[in-house]
Amino acid sequence: MRRLLMAVAGLLAVASCAWPLAIDGQDIGLSKMIPRAGETLTWLVPLVNDSEETFSGEVTMTMRVACRGEAFGDPVAVTQDLTLAGAADAQSLGERADFEFAWTPPRNGWHRVAFEVGDLTRAEREIAVTERDLWFAWFGAPQEFRWCNIPTTVKPEDAQWWLRRGAIPARWKGGVCYKEWPVERFVESWGDSDWIAIDEVNGPGEVTDKFIAAWEQLEEQQPHQFRAIWSIGAHEYWSEIAHLVDLFLPEIYLNYRGDHLGQFDRYLETARAAGVIEKTIPALGIHQIKDARGLVRTSPTREDVLRQVRYLKRTAPELNGLAFFNATATAQGVAEYADGLCGEYYVSPVITIADPAQPLSVSRERASAQVSATLRNVGGMDADEVRLQWRIEQPGGDLLCRTEALSLRAGEEQRVTGSFDAPAEGWRAVELRIEPSDGYTVLDGLAQTALFANDPDTILLPVTPAQAQSPITIAQGDGRREARIISAAGQPEPGRAEVTPLPARPGREEALLAFSAPEVDALTVFALREAEDLRPSPPEWTRDGDLLEVRSAWWQVRL
Repeated sequence: MRRLLMAVAGLLAVASCAWPLAIDGQDIGLSKMIPRAGETLTWLVPLVNDSEETFSGEVTMTMRVACRGEAFGDPVAVTQDLTLAGAADAQSLGERADFEFAWTPPRNGWHRVAFEVGDLTRAEREIAVTERDLWFAWFGAPQEFRWCNIPTTVKPEDAQWWLRRGAIPARWKGGVCYKEWPVERFVESWGDSDWIAIDEVNGPGEVTDKFIAAWEQLEEQQPHQFRAIWSIGAHEYWSEIAHLVDLFLPEIYLNYRGDHLGQFDRYLETARAAGVIEKTIPALGIHQIKDARGLVRTSPTREDVLRQVRYLKRTAPELNGLAFFNATATAQGVAEYADGLCGEYYVSPVITIADPAQPLSVSRERASAQVSATLRNVGGMDADEVRLQWRIEQPGGDLLCRTEALSLRAGEEQRVTGSFDAPAEGWRAVELRIEPSDGYTVLDGLAQTALFANDPDTILLPVTPAQAQSPITIAQGDGRREARIISAAGQPEPGRAEVTPLPARPGREEALLAFSAPEVDALTVFALREAEDLRPSPPEWTRDGDLLEVRSAWWQVRL
């Protein structure tokens, strides 16, 4: 038994020296790597003869389950009559037998699952159960990754290893690289596995028509075959083949395109229009790009990957996962970091303040004001205790803090409101913070606004003077500004509004410009420009990596 216990170092497994059998904690199987709440799964728990003598007898193994932080429930028992041959020598293990347990997790969250044979041997696993199906596809087959449940280059001899761990062992299949093949050749090539990932598929045309014809034949011959396609672009014709394809993996490789996050948008819009957004898993390019001499030209960093994951979570929270190219050609640690982000931003609860562009709304009634925001859980699990903190600035610059807590189910949103006394004069800053926690990931966790003594319909525009030598400093309240009202179509409206600079807070450069907006029917942009009797300030700009800062004497913008 000491042989097996040494082999499973790092896993919880204990045994009595007199007992010849042990649970192999490294080879516990599960029918689905990332289970969904409410679906029935199968555990396969191997009991192995760790001695050199044959064992015969009746063995009962139990399974107990506990949600994280709770006590274990009642055991479920499985009994088998076993005859297991012993090991051939001191360096090997004897025969083994699987004990099979059915399990239906009633709710999402982290679960501890313990398997025991009396007090003789024990193994424990912690498993994440999510509210909806999640898929993390990789070009490659990284067995060491925690969340890869769709490897797409699995060799036939490795398929069983992945299946036992609940993954889909997709085999690589060529697409446009074999565009001259007839339909029959594609059917023959693609039909030799129950799980395939086709690399690549293009837009509509003669070649794609051959692909579709092949998929239609395969659907008749192998209706349960899993098909994922690495796609060049996103396409409206996907709506016509959604019944033939399980996952669309559009290749959105920003490392070839300058890392502009907005490039994701048109792919997502097309997938939504085609009605397949739930089957669409954006593929991120995180690999290094080399020139003809073999020198690295582009090398995505961990920060690059984080920006992309957060952007997708913010703009497309309905996505059911991510794909990555690839598992082996990245800078050191980048692929492993991306694997970890899948757990942080898709499996775990993810709490965010909705609409970060204008997250807080203010309503006034006499001397009191209510500041409201919408919180949303865009992650894969419920959040049991989300801690919030309201902060309002007091005269002299001190902060008054109020803390509250709430629970948010996966996919749920809640409106939260803080009530404050409106200032008698001037204005006060108010902010809402989501406090960090090990129990959830924070996406957009800070929102700010201001309470002031003027008309509650006044719009506040924060401005930071960029040049101390400016002839007129907004923070001092000198000078005037005009607000030009621009319609959604970009055409100037005839109306103008006078802008009043409000006094700056002590020790702060930032000032607020207040103006009352006329009634408008559609989305409106308010553009600030200097009055005609003031000399315009030419803008300046500097760039630091992917941060572009544009500024003049009157304003400063970071892009």
